[in-house]
Amino acid sequence: IVEKEYNATGSLASKTIYASNEEGCVRSLYTVKTDTNGGYDGYVLEDINADGIAKKRTEYTVTGIVDRYCYLDYNEEGLVSCETVYSAYDMLTNYFEYLYDTRGRKTDRIQYDPDHNPDARTSWEYDDQDRVIKESYYIKEVCRTYSEYEYAEDGTYTMTSYTLVDEATMTYDKKVMY
Repeated sequence: IVEKEYNATGSLASKTIYASNEEGCVRSLYTVKTDTNGGYDGYVLEDINADGIAKKRTEYTVTGIVDRYCYLDYNEEGLVSCETVYSAYDMLTNYFEYLYDTRGRKTDRIQYDPDHNPDARTSWEYDDQDRVIKESYYIKEVCRTYSEYEYAEDGTYTMTSYTLVDEATMTYDKKVMY
């Protein structure tokens, strides 16, 4: 059994396949990836167990070749707590640990190398309407980039992005995007 969803232009956006070869998987969710211009950029296949939880996610290139895959672990609240990522050649590449606030909003994503050494961290801050107001990216606890978001009443936003250009003086290059 296959369930398909199409976007406004009539292109396939996703399909759910109710059968799979993976052990413990009762359905697979196929989702189309698009580039910044909306063009086809490969797809993602998620293996979902009988409880409706995605246990494995595989990303494919435009030509249908496996790019990478990961296994997902969840915390008591049902939120992803860890991602174990492998290359197309079955080599462990890294781990991601996810932290959440009391409202279930993602606050940190910590990246570890294959030996469990922390490499990088992304953090998010939110306003009282659960919108991201700041996103920061750190390498070795030095903030390399961060973006601040200001929202208009109609839901549009302005993003101000800062990129570290001189670590000695902690000088950032600023760009505003509307």
